[in-house]
Amino acid sequence: MFQSNKFHSLLRSTIWVLVLSLALAWPAFSKGNPASNNQQTPLIQKVRIGPHPQYTRIIVDLSSPTPYKVKADFLRKRITLTLNDVRLNPRVQTRSIKDRNLEKIAINYSGQTLEIVLHLRKINTRFFHFLDIDKSQIILDINGEKKPILQTQIGKPEPGITPKREEPRFRKNKISQPLKRFKPKKRARVAGMTPGKLRAINRQDIENKLKNGWDEYQSALKQFQKKNYPEAIESFRSFVNAFPDSKYLSQIYFLLAEAQYQIAFREPHPIYEKALAAYKDASRRFPKSKFSGHGNDRIAFIYSEMGYILEAKTKYEESLKSNPKSLYTFARKNNLALMMLREGKYEEAYAAFKRLLVKSPKNIAARPAIFEIAHHYYEQKDFKRSIEVYKDGAARWPSELNEQQEINFNMGNIYFLQKKYSQARDHLFDLINLAPDHPKAHTALNMIGDSYLLEARHRNALTVFDESAKRDSGSSASQYGKIRMADIGVIDPRLKVKDIIYNTGPYYQPFQAYEEILNDAKDVEILAEVTLSRGIAFLQEQNYLKAVEEFKKLLPLGPDSRFYNKSKKYIQQALVFSVDKYSRQGGVLPILYSYSDFANLSLGKVNTLKTVMQIGEAYQAIGMFPQALRFYERVKKLDAKDLYRDRIFLNLGQIHLEQNNYKEAELVSRSFLKNYPKSPQVPIALKLLASSHTGRKQYDQALKVYKRLLIRHKENISETHYLLGETYQNLNNPPAAIREYRQAIKTFDRTARVIPETIRKAYYNLGFVLFQNRKYAEAAKALQAARQLFPEQPQTDWADYLLVESYENMKKPAKATATLNGLIQSKDTDYLLKQVAESKLKFLDWEKEFKDTL
Repeated sequence: MFQSNKFHSLLRSTIWVLVLSLALAWPAFSKGNPASNNQQTPLIQKVRIGPHPQYTRIIVDLSSPTPYKVKADFLRKRITLTLNDVRLNPRVQTRSIKDRNLEKIAINYSGQTLEIVLHLRKINTRFFHFLDIDKSQIILDINGEKKPILQTQIGKPEPGITPKREEPRFRKNKISQPLKRFKPKKRARVAGMTPGKLRAINRQDIENKLKNGWDEYQSALKQFQKKNYPEAIESFRSFVNAFPDSKYLSQIYFLLAEAQYQIAFREPHPIYEKALAAYKDASRRFPKSKFSGHGNDRIAFIYSEMGYILEAKTKYEESLKSNPKSLYTFARKNNLALMMLREGKYEEAYAAFKRLLVKSPKNIAARPAIFEIAHHYYEQKDFKRSIEVYKDGAARWPSELNEQQEINFNMGNIYFLQKKYSQARDHLFDLINLAPDHPKAHTALNMIGDSYLLEARHRNALTVFDESAKRDSGSSASQYGKIRMADIGVIDPRLKVKDIIYNTGPYYQPFQAYEEILNDAKDVEILAEVTLSRGIAFLQEQNYLKAVEEFKKLLPLGPDSRFYNKSKKYIQQALVFSVDKYSRQGGVLPILYSYSDFANLSLGKVNTLKTVMQIGEAYQAIGMFPQALRFYERVKKLDAKDLYRDRIFLNLGQIHLEQNNYKEAELVSRSFLKNYPKSPQVPIALKLLASSHTGRKQYDQALKVYKRLLIRHKENISETHYLLGETYQNLNNPPAAIREYRQAIKTFDRTARVIPETIRKAYYNLGFVLFQNRKYAEAAKALQAARQLFPEQPQTDWADYLLVESYENMKKPAKATATLNGLIQSKDTDYLLKQVAESKLKFLDWEKEFKDTL
């Protein structure tokens, strides 16, 4: 405490004038949201160093505005902030500071009283403090000076004055006791100033305040700080009219613009025209004001909010170019990056934020922006880029994944689609464990089950889907779990499942589970899902027609539906499987029916080489050669490796044979044997060659080819014997024909599920040749065997007639009569043959009567 009231008053006035501008320059333009007061006792969250172009700024972050006291002790280089009834974040601790003004920040906390002691580096320090209510912050700016603000002298006389010598003085009646020696008072002065100069400065300061409207300025400023913006605007306008030459005019104009901005900003649908005009006016009048940078940024921000992106960018870029080291440089770059985001320039925005994070890793604007960029790529289904950005954000701010479970779900889904199932489960399990009531938690559980299912880990999948089926019973997600349990029952029905642990119904009775869900599906998605699963189950059981019928039900959902695309794929698979199955069984008509049904669905062409080939051969088998040739042409185009070239070559020869172009058929077969001597189709080529000889009645040549086939190729020896028998029959060599037919029957593989046509014919032809060779008993036996084994052959009627003739020649009229009566009474007997049988029966009756008469 200085003794001189004059000097003390002057000191306060001088410091106030020097630092007041700081108070007006910064908090007036700050904007923020008050921290939520979750508890009654305020919390001291942080004590940190903040940005300031000239001073060292100390910021105390509070959970809510809190009163405080400040005590300065410059001799000991201390400034102490005291806060009562507060809580302290444990992370706030004493620490040393490398700063030109500040040496250390000491934290003393006892009970609920906190002392924040700032250890200064210099005695001569200016400081200013205030409470920012909007941001719940105590802000203290300090600046040390090299030159002393005040100098004190103890007992030192003023220049030109000689101090008087003090003589000893004695009290009355106390001669032996002298009075105490007088101690001169301490005197203080401003360096380089005399009292007269200081009085003049003080007087000049008062005059300047009156001239520049200091009190009016303070009154208007208080209205602004209280957020009484309409009243503040009126006060600012009055000030401009009253003090047109005031040195505070630049502050007034910018404060007026800021007040207009704050009014607009608080509206649900802001209209910024007045604020924009006010800022433009202030910037035009005072281009060199220390507030012009802030004004330009406000103009740029307003342009951005109004949708004038180009103008906003231009304004920010001009500010960056004119003053790259400005306090606002980082904020401008941040806003430019945000505008890139608004323009949809996600890649550029991402690169900009990454550059900003290099200098400021705790940039609060970058966090939501980077996750927004990742989410954009996710929505666009650019999963590769999305997961890269998500991973970057998760590495920088891992706590964000705990707070925003949508990120965990999206990352899990991307990894799932990329078939990285283990990584997918990590994120999906995090979502379920951290937020079990999250709207997507049940979906995440089903995705975990699907990941196990796709890895063929059926027991794990069954465990997860059993849990899913039990959660929120009756919901669509629960029904999905039951569908998948039934699917596992179809795929892997031999799992050892304990009834005590699982609800085994869907697993052991999948089709019943499908039916129940079909009748009680919660939405179209589940209805489609269970229909698809049932179709796949039919496909698994090789019931292709039923499978196709199920898949057809999903086609009306349209090409945009995943069920449409899946059903299209499975219908094509069913066609491929069914055609192959019928082809192996020799079922030509079922092949053509399946293909015709597929073609009517307009699902595109079949591109499976084998299937296209088999369909072409089915058309060829029923004599539809133009259609067959079209399919063969498609096979040629699709067959890049010439896998079916030899087969097509032979099929063309067969078509020539069917069309009685025997010479062309012979040329094709000989060309094939020359070009493909090692082909597995060589036996077919030899048969084609022999058939072309037979067609031209070159039976001897045909016999040579068949004998060559019999010697070199043992794959289907029974058929070769039959063909030799036919050729010998054509050569009118019954004994040789009989031998070959019997060999055909003897060498036939009786384990075959389907009896070929050649064996059926061999039985009948053997009987016919035996009859022709007058071996009636053997003929009758052979024909009876043929009739019993293959009663539906077209040769049956003729065999019955020859059987009658054989019985007659064997002198067995009773058997002949019985056989004739059977022919006459049968509904399947040919009309002409029936007439012949009736005539024959009458003749036998007449012959019998004639013999009896004789």
